[in-house]
Amino acid sequence: MDTETPDNERNDLLKKVYEIGHGLDLSEDALDKAVDLVEAYRDQFKVYEQYLPAAAVHVASRLNDEPRTQKMIVAYLEAQDNLFTADKDEDISRYVREDVKKLRKQEGIDLSLVRSTEYLDYIVRQLENVEASDDVVETAEKYCEAVEKYNGLSRSKVAIAGSCLKAAVEEIGREHSVTTAQLADVTGMNRKTFENNLKHFRENEILPQ
Repeated sequence: MDTETPDNERNDLLKKVYEIGHGLDLSEDALDKAVDLVEAYRDQFKVYEQYLPAAAVHVASRLNDEPRTQKMIVAYLEAQDNLFTADKDEDISRYVREDVKKLRKQEGIDLSLVRSTEYLDYIVRQLENVEASDDVVETAEKYCEAVEKYNGLSRSKVAIAGSCLKAAVEEIGREHSVTTAQLADVTGMNRKTFENNLKHFRENEILPQ
């Protein structure tokens, strides 16, 4: 029998918000927004309530201009053993996606489009072997601006950002390096997506302006 009280349930949801948010290196301002979302809308999410913190973190990150994709969040969740009671075979990404869709329909939640450059800061900070120098980041930003004008690439903005960062690191020619496997770990994307993007850069001679 489930003896958890409403207060305990609430505290458990908020604990998950902070654990997920801190795991994804979000600011306290973004976490406060995620908490507010859980507090305001949790009564409408009884079916998949345990996934509401993840959805709230995603929406709050967008609202606070610190975007974290659903794939990033799901990858973090799948690496944890203590956040959910769900069966291992359950499709976490589907439940998170459903809660995000429902949350975005709430009054007053209006998410602006995210540009690929907005993911660079987070990706760089997660890669310990990459020097986050001004010239590397600036070159990656220029790659992003050039790449978004081309067809034939993954439309995922975070996939573009990761590919552009790798291209920038290679172009600057420092001793540091970044692999597509590292990018996949940080973003939750498939490494093949980054490999395909980089191949497209080279075949079409896409360079920063």
